[in-house]
Amino acid sequence: MTPTVLFETRDVRVRHVPAADASRHVVTFDCYHDVRGLDRTGFGEEFLAQRGITATHVLTRDNDWYQHPEMPDAMAAVRDAAAGAAAVMTYGSSMGGYAALRFADAAGASRALALSPQYSIDPAKAPFEARFGQDQRRLRFLPGIDGPIRCAARPVVAYDTHGTDRLHADRIAADIPITRLRVPYGGHPVGGYLQDAGLLADLVLHVLAGTLDVAATGRALRRARRALGIHYGNLAAAQPACRPRLAVSLAQRAVELAPDRLAPRHALALRLSAAGRHAEALAAHEQVAAWGRHPGFLLDYSHALSRAGDAAGALAVAHEIRQAWPHHAGVHHWISDLLRAQRDLPGALHHAEQALALDPGSALYRRLVAMLQAKLRPGAPHLAARSLWLQARRALGGR
Repeated sequence: MTPTVLFETRDVRVRHVPAADASRHVVTFDCYHDVRGLDRTGFGEEFLAQRGITATHVLTRDNDWYQHPEMPDAMAAVRDAAAGAAAVMTYGSSMGGYAALRFADAAGASRALALSPQYSIDPAKAPFEARFGQDQRRLRFLPGIDGPIRCAARPVVAYDTHGTDRLHADRIAADIPITRLRVPYGGHPVGGYLQDAGLLADLVLHVLAGTLDVAATGRALRRARRALGIHYGNLAAAQPACRPRLAVSLAQRAVELAPDRLAPRHALALRLSAAGRHAEALAAHEQVAAWGRHPGFLLDYSHALSRAGDAAGALAVAHEIRQAWPHHAGVHHWISDLLRAQRDLPGALHHAEQALALDPGSALYRRLVAMLQAKLRPGAPHLAARSLWLQARRALGGR
């Protein structure tokens, strides 16, 4: 059946994908994404279509945690599309899990599945959340969306019990009753872990059917983890700095169990770098980069090159990341730090200013710009050098 767009604005699109079975209807929400725009498939779209389940997908242009005034109108379109279905479930991961909880009532859902959801990223409501600083500072949180959660359904919340996601789950549970699916060392988000364990598909289908046995799923997770590379990789990442050899050993086990997966090899590269085994770390990072030059992996590669003393290599990789993530203030901050270490203060100031322009609420970037400006201010030769540097940069096409 042909997908249709039920609602669209500059920032939000609602795509309806009908199936032969209209009695089951899943409403999905975008997770955090790198692609700015609306022209892509919805979260879980292929999985649901293959199983003949009718779905409506809510997509957003940017990672705005659905803080859009048009969301009530978008959800009215969703609710109309789902009307008449015997079972309606909202579903999402991370930012999408946040939405699956907060828009369940608006969708008319009787069930909800949220993988690693945030309660909020507003520092006033979740002061423990520090992973999305640039977004936290730029967003205006709407009380009608980001206020206390109201959800008639009892959602299933799957989350890693170690770290920030547990705090979010506890905060969600303070507002509404939830069914917890604990995934120790599941990482963020836990969808990849559940997929590797062979449990994600059944989880989705059982929550939709209202037949989930949480205790049985927990037992299956415990049985599966000994064979999961992702489990050992996440366990390695959780080790304190005083246990570098154990962390490396766990990461090596992760690669042995999943030699064809990027995440375990990336985990090994990080642990080797932290242990000061730079040559081995760079070899592992280069293997990851050869498989797919994802900016997130490349940022860790750039850091590893810097630790190994390859300043030029670190800077080249950082500029590659900047091309892929032009809106990421932290990348400009990292380039500024690299240039400052090379005593290129004009270049460092330029990228610090770029970071501040992208994230004007950051006190760190304001201090960095002020410090670099103070270092350059006393000597006219420095200002002339900056002018020459900017001219050269323009001649090289902005690099």
